[in-house]
Amino acid sequence: LDYFLSLDDDTPLIFLNRDANLLMLDRAESFLQLLLQYEARGLALERIVLEINEQHFKGDLNQLSHLLTYIRTYGIQIAVDNIGEHSSNLERIGLLSPDVLKIDLRQLRKASVNQAYQDVIYSLSLLARKIGATLLYKDIEASFQLQYAWRNGGRYYQGYYLAKPSAELVPRNMLKERLRQECHHF
Repeated sequence: LDYFLSLDDDTPLIFLNRDANLLMLDRAESFLQLLLQYEARGLALERIVLEINEQHFKGDLNQLSHLLTYIRTYGIQIAVDNIGEHSSNLERIGLLSPDVLKIDLRQLRKASVNQAYQDVIYSLSLLARKIGATLLYKDIEASFQLQYAWRNGGRYYQGYYLAKPSAELVPRNMLKERLRQECHHF
């Protein structure tokens, strides 16, 4: 977070991955106290996106939903991670009502991917629209995955095909022209 405070650009979203089980131990108070310390130093909490993985959560989903609603009162957005990696329960996702759905496209690289998987991803894109969530497609490692993500309502894209992982942020318009050309071909 110190890195983001040092930037002149205060627009990028900051995704923080946290274990929902650990957040529930103290009702996310230690997490929120840390963020409030950074807010006092100038970090806008509206830039924070809390990523959770609903599949690993062992507690009461209604309590988690209430906790996420509380966290949202600080302006923090919620993302549900690793959707599409394993079977996700659409009802659970709907109950959590995340701001961002992170959909894993790793399965799409398999030669034996069937129509059912693509139907699930399509259903997730419909669910995102219904609950007002934004789609982030991750693990994009080939042009056809980018095309698939673009055609299925993606707003954010992540993967080696676009940029290698780096400790530094990529320049805002680094991929603008490349994406414009590729999407034109789609």
